[in-house]
Amino acid sequence: MFDQAKTVTLVGTIKEYQFTNPHVWIEVMVPGKGKPVQWSIEGEGPSIMARIGLKPKALQPGDKVTL
Repeated sequence: MFDQAKTVTLVGTIKEYQFTNPHVWIEVMVPGKGKPVQWSIEGEGPSIMARIGLKPKALQPGDKVTL
């Protein structure tokens, strides 16, 4: 689950970007052994995400990202 002591870097493709309350979600497909693995990244609320530069159209399906 969640481990504050561990840092994970994901390189993949955006599947879905949900800019909704109460939290923003980023669904990203990361290459795995044989087939892609879907990761779900939970962010802060939309107002906080917008303040740091992630607006509603910041990420689109198909975008390549490193998280």
